Amino acid sequence: MDILCLTTSYPLRHDSFSGIFVKWLAESLRQSGNRVRVVCPDDSFGESNGQSGLCTFRYAPRSAQILAHSPGGIPAAIKRNRLNYVLVPVFLLAFLLKILRQKKADIILANWAVTGLLGGLAGRITGTPVVVVLRGSDIHQAQKGMNTFILKSAMRLCQSIVTVGESQAELLKKSFPRYTDKIVTIPNGFPKELLEGEAACESLEPMERIDICFVGSLIEGKGCHILLAAIRTLSKERNICLSIIGNGPERNYLESAAEGLDVRFYGSLAQEEAYQVMRRSQIFVLPSFAEGRPNALIEALALGLICVGSDIPAVRDILAGNVVSGYLFKSGDETGLIARIREILENPEEARSRAMSGRDLLSLSGNTWEATAKRYESLLRQVRQERTP
Repeated sequence: MDILCLTTSYPLRHDSFSGIFVKWLAESLRQSGNRVRVVCPDDSFGESNGQSGLCTFRYAPRSAQILAHSPGGIPAAIKRNRLNYVLVPVFLLAFLLKILRQKKADIILANWAVTGLLGGLAGRITGTPVVVVLRGSDIHQAQKGMNTFILKSAMRLCQSIVTVGESQAELLKKSFPRYTDKIVTIPNGFPKELLEGEAACESLEPMERIDICFVGSLIEGKGCHILLAAIRTLSKERNICLSIIGNGPERNYLESAAEGLDVRFYGSLAQEEAYQVMRRSQIFVLPSFAEGRPNALIEALALGLICVGSDIPAVRDILAGNVVSGYLFKSGDETGLIARIREILENPEEARSRAMSGRDLLSLSGNTWEATAKRYESLLRQVRQERTP
């Protein structure tokens, strides 16, 4: 099957994890014998590393190509500078033209609502069926105005709608009941190699240094400032080191907030380097205000870290579903986060038990990227066959 994959985020260089899950899915689909071409925007750093099957496009002078690939994507770029709105119509037109110039594929797989809209339009023009994958940001930002228009248009134009979490699917069905029959859920996978070796939580000792890590974009919605405030209080009681992996517009503010604490800002790391930092930690904290299906949390569970997350639907589904595999605190509640970390330190055996339960559940689920790719391939073939005369 010839698949044209559309995305606004993709790791163009080895040290980038922008849209890394799109790359893992594309590679897993290729391993199943499919031809996968990826179309995504260029960035502001120069030529990419010449990846096979990758088609990039320019939409502005190179230094001005700042709408995609950066933490928070297009909404964050516009928030940083309202003048970036000027780039949006040019970006959309250049993306649509790049899609139309590609050799016709058997099916289009569009990641995020905006590419679902563009892919849907291209599909109408070329007669190609389209499947759109909606992620957390698509749904949480679609409360009103242009974001709602983009989401509804993508859902209308595409033949099938994939969500990466059950809570997302339920919200979409409730908000847009006319599209219920189109909606399916396929969770993101995880690299099966993460289940190999000793679980990170085994190194948690009550009297030694506690290593905590955070992985994600440094944007307000990820709640890293809540974590830093909690660490400032806890550092008065215990020897705590916090590792922060990721970049974003909030980095300077967060570095100022971390002054005087044992906090290490690693910036963007190649994926294996990020895993090495995570393996040296015992506790993973995800203080986000909204998520779709957080990949970093799944990876932390696979590595055997003790996981603490905001009590929001996507995180609750993972940490407090059929098996209690972590700790929850009220979103935005610094005091609640402090209480959960204290609970872990006061009862490390229970914390290790929860972490191992989560790791075992992931192992039993078999929800690796290879398995996820098979589910996508089955859906894509079904949609293609339904559109074939």
